[in-house]
Amino acid sequence: MKRNRQKKILHLLESHNFLKVEELAEYFNVSTMTIRRDITELHEKNLIIKVHGGAQYKSNILTHQQKINRNIEEKNYIGCIMNDLINSEDVVFLGAGTTIAVAAQQLKKKNIYILTNNLQAFNQLDLMGFNNIYLTGGEYFSPTSEFIGEHCERIVYDFNIDISFLATNGILNSDVTTSKPSLARIQNLVLQSAQKNYLLADHSKFDVSDVYTFSRLDDFDGVITDNKIDQNIYNKYRKLTNIIN
Repeated sequence: MKRNRQKKILHLLESHNFLKVEELAEYFNVSTMTIRRDITELHEKNLIIKVHGGAQYKSNILTHQQKINRNIEEKNYIGCIMNDLINSEDVVFLGAGTTIAVAAQQLKKKNIYILTNNLQAFNQLDLMGFNNIYLTGGEYFSPTSEFIGEHCERIVYDFNIDISFLATNGILNSDVTTSKPSLARIQNLVLQSAQKNYLLADHSKFDVSDVYTFSRLDDFDGVITDNKIDQNIYNKYRKLTNIIN
């Protein structure tokens, strides 16, 4: 019950940016003391900003350039594994995120069909000479260079996807997280549509969490990571999913 309430608090703050303790207490029909405890816990997890009399939304979205400059070697390593998992004539979905944008540079198999909402990955593949690439279009979200929204979702729904590769801002236990619920809808649709789904996460993405949990590890056929993952982290997560590195 507390977990659901705190998740709802995050959703409300995303929409309203700031809410008073009294407003949240009335909304959930709980005491102000309960809400203050929730705010304190969420603040300690670095998910919101605790302010006098209430709570403020905390955006965890880094700039696109900040993200793409991090762990380049690891992302290329992940891309080599991604390439090995793709078969000839596959319909491949590449999700948003700089891990996928960089990893896509390692794709060598040209006789495949690629659908993506990742503008940077699309441009990269075009420069590499891929012919059968499709950009979803839709509502453009510039901080992460991706397309979202109803148009994007309709395009994904119409494709018969063999294998998908999605990214994440953080994996904590079985939770796979992102920064905003609006960015998660397309990922959830792909998970329902594709025959196989793989999560891409370099070693820095384990045991960390972002604002919104969009899926669980058991929704994926495996997690592709790099060879710098800590052994203790590897041992923990190999019990929860198929780690490929």
